[in-house]
Amino acid sequence: MTSSDVNKSNRLVEIDFFRGVALLVIFWDHLHWFVGLSVPLRYGFSDMAATFIFLSGYVSGLVYWKVYRFQGFRSMLLKACRRAVQIYAAHLTALIFLLSFAVFIPVASLPNPLSTLLGTFTADSFHTALRLFSLQNFPLLFDILPLYIVLILAVPWALLLLKIDWKIGFGLSFALYCATQSLPELNVRYYYPCWSLNPLSWFLLFGVAMTIAIKSRDGSLRVPVRRSYVAAALCLLAYSFFGSKIISQVLQNAGVVTDRMAVLFPSPFPLIGKSSLQPVYLLHFLCLAYVISVFAPRLRPFFNSRFAYPLVLCGQHSLPLFTGGIVLTYLFAYFVVALGGTPILFYLFAILGWIGTIGFALILSRKDSGLLFLQSKLRPTMARTVPVDGFGK
Repeated sequence: MTSSDVNKSNRLVEIDFFRGVALLVIFWDHLHWFVGLSVPLRYGFSDMAATFIFLSGYVSGLVYWKVYRFQGFRSMLLKACRRAVQIYAAHLTALIFLLSFAVFIPVASLPNPLSTLLGTFTADSFHTALRLFSLQNFPLLFDILPLYIVLILAVPWALLLLKIDWKIGFGLSFALYCATQSLPELNVRYYYPCWSLNPLSWFLLFGVAMTIAIKSRDGSLRVPVRRSYVAAALCLLAYSFFGSKIISQVLQNAGVVTDRMAVLFPSPFPLIGKSSLQPVYLLHFLCLAYVISVFAPRLRPFFNSRFAYPLVLCGQHSLPLFTGGIVLTYLFAYFVVALGGTPILFYLFAILGWIGTIGFALILSRKDSGLLFLQSKLRPTMARTVPVDGFGK
């Protein structure tokens, strides 16, 4: 599949581009976490996890709403269940590959989350395997896929409420979100520590994205574009990136931190927790999404260019690339730490991981092109763009 083929397809190239960017940044940040170097690609109070969930919700809204309208609720429910099974299978496949890799390496040399899991598995294989298969336990970095399984299974019921009145669905999800902010008992992590992202909280962002997608497509919703709104959003983004880190650090180093300065530039900033999607974290991402939605139409020629083509392909094959990236992160983290853990090694393996991700996307794209060509010869009506949902192929 060439860049011209992508442009002619009925996919949302902008969504694929940003999803591809999110994949590469997530790989960088995951590897940074294991190595422990101060080189994260974080752009403020929120991070790429919110980007990934929002884009997934947006595309899921378009795909499943279309199925609901033309094929009915049952077909939509079956499609969601099939997709959840596919993601569950991808989750287990990545986990099995990771454990297979860990068996051949001394336990003491493994990254801490993996060595702990392997030790538990060796001590009690049956119950550990049972907890892994039931998603009650999984290593670090595996949290997004189980979260997405829960979200995708909730899509049919959310769209059922949306068809009745979108205000009902939004009101219920917002009420549930508010409850999770004040009641620890509603945090899944309270019962299963491996669930670092609470589905009851994150469904608000996922549901908002679905609602925006559906209402924008049928013309009943238009995102207001005003200079004052854009300026306010840009101010918050700039403050989160510069004010909360650089300015507060400069003031502390200069020894001029007063009570007023501490209020204006607190460190750490409150209410930016990721687990329960705390309000400032959510507000920051919504401002970022708003600014991008305003400027994205002007960048459409770039999204359709050959320079953006590799990232678009990554976004189109996000599920295999994401699961493979998790395994690759653990593997590269082992080598970086074993070879000394210097910043140069981190940059080398991070860039190598990016190159491998883009290369794998190109291979998958050529495979899809071959299948579509064969289908067009056997049955011309089958030669269509492979349908997608929120997590790509």
